[in-house]
Amino acid sequence: MLEVEGWAELMPELNALSKAGRFAEMRALVTPEMVATLAVVGTPQQCADQLRDRFAPHAREVCCYFPGYTAAPADIAELVDALR
Repeated sequence: MLEVEGWAELMPELNALSKAGRFAEMRALVTPEMVATLAVVGTPQQCADQLRDRFAPHAREVCCYFPGYTAAPADIAELVDALR
């Protein structure tokens, strides 16, 4: 994904940091532009809207991943409801 978006130069450093367990340093290399391009961020409704806009023409199902924290069950339920 990084290569496709023009960020291939970060791949070796992110890989090395990941293998060393230096996740805080990895986060420091990720820009807001990268997050906006590669992820969905916001309220459950905002995330549902972004998922629909990006992937509805291509997918019937999505898998959500919440790196670094456990999402509240109420937030997940709200996301699922918003996607219906």
